[in-house]
Amino acid sequence: MKKKLIALLFAAVFAFALCGCGEEPVATVNGEEISQAAYGEYVSYELAQMEYMYSSYGMSFTLDEAMSESVKTQAIQELIYMEELKQACAKEDCLPSDKEIDEYVYQMLGVTSESEYKESIATIKSSYGLGEDTLRTVLCSDLYSEKLGEFLLDKNGIDVSDDEVKAKYEEAPENYDTRTVSHILVSPEVADGREAETDESGNTVYTDEEWAAAEAEAKDLIKQLDEGADFAKLAKENSDDTGSAENGGALGDAFTAAESSYVQEFTDASFALKAVDEYTKEPVKSSYGYHIILCTGIQDADHDFDQLTEKIKSDLLEDQEQTLVSEYMQKFEEESEIVINFGENAGKEEDEAAADNGDAEEAAEESDSADAAADEEAAEGSSEATE
Repeated sequence: MKKKLIALLFAAVFAFALCGCGEEPVATVNGEEISQAAYGEYVSYELAQMEYMYSSYGMSFTLDEAMSESVKTQAIQELIYMEELKQACAKEDCLPSDKEIDEYVYQMLGVTSESEYKESIATIKSSYGLGEDTLRTVLCSDLYSEKLGEFLLDKNGIDVSDDEVKAKYEEAPENYDTRTVSHILVSPEVADGREAETDESGNTVYTDEEWAAAEAEAKDLIKQLDEGADFAKLAKENSDDTGSAENGGALGDAFTAAESSYVQEFTDASFALKAVDEYTKEPVKSSYGYHIILCTGIQDADHDFDQLTEKIKSDLLEDQEQTLVSEYMQKFEEESEIVINFGENAGKEEDEAAADNGDAEEAAEESDSADAAADEEAAEGSSEATE
C-alpha cells in the first residue's frame, strides 16, 4: 500500500509539473517522441524503487527538491537511451521479432500465460505506476542491447579461443570453482532452568556444556551417515535450519569461495570436500551451531571443466559485447539529434545539456569545498576563542 501511495503521489507531482506543456513530448530522439505519459510513469517507478530500497535498510524516505530534480533528469536520460537502443537495432536490422519480445517479457515477469501476464501488468501498474507500454519499453531495453551486442560480435568476427579460456581460468580459478552443498545444522539449546543471555551482537550465549551437547548430537548423526543413513532424511528430521531441512538440507545454487554468502568456517569446509557425495567427518562449528556438510556438486578444472569452459567463454564474450555496444552507442548518440523539451535542460540538445550538467556538478563540488573550508575556519576561530 505504501508503494502505491508513493507512486500515485509522485505521478500527481509530475502531472502538476508538466502542466502548461500541452501535448509537447518530453524529448525527441531523431524525431521519435518520448511522451509525457511515459515519462511520468517511469519517474513514478523510479521513486517507488528508491522508496523500497530505503525501507529495506530501515530508513525513512523523504523526497526533497534536489532529489526530485535528480530523479527527473535521470529519468529523461534513461528513456532517451532506451529509445536510442531501439533505433540502433532498427538501423542494423537486428530488431527482435514481436514473438521474441513477447517471450522475453513473459520470462522477465515470470509468467507463462496471457491471464498471468494481464494480472502481473495490473499489479505493476497499481504498485509502481508503470503502464503496459512503458513497462515493455523498460523491460526490452536489455533485449535490444543483447541483440545489438550479438550483431556487433558477429560483424567483427569476434570469438573466444580455448587458449583464452584456459588463461582466464588460470588467472583466478577461485572465481570459477564452485560447490553445491547440503547441510544439517545442530544448534545448541539453552539448558532447562537457565535464563538465556545474549552478547552485544544479539546472539545467544551458550555454556560449554550446551555446546558440547550439540557437538555430541552432530557426531552421532555423522556416525549414522557412516553406517549408511540417508542424508536428506536425517536433515529433514534433525536439522535446525528449517528452511533447508524441508529440501533435505539442500542450500540451492552453486557458489564460489570468493563470493560465498556463508560464514567463513562453512565456506572453508565446503571447499575442503573434493568429491561429490563426500561429507564432513567432523562437525563444523560456526556461530550458528555445528554443521554437517555434504558436497552435492563440484565444478572445477578436475570435474566439470567442459561446463566451466562454456561459463568462462560466455563471460569473456559478454565483456567484449558490452565494450562494443558502449562504443557503438556513444557514436550513435553523437550522430543523433536529441532535443529535451522539459526540465532543467529544456530546449537544449543533449550534448549541450550534458555539458551544462557537468558544469553544475563542478560548481557544486567547488561550493562544497568552499563550505568545508569555511566550516574549518569557523572551528579554528572557535577553538582560539575557547583558549
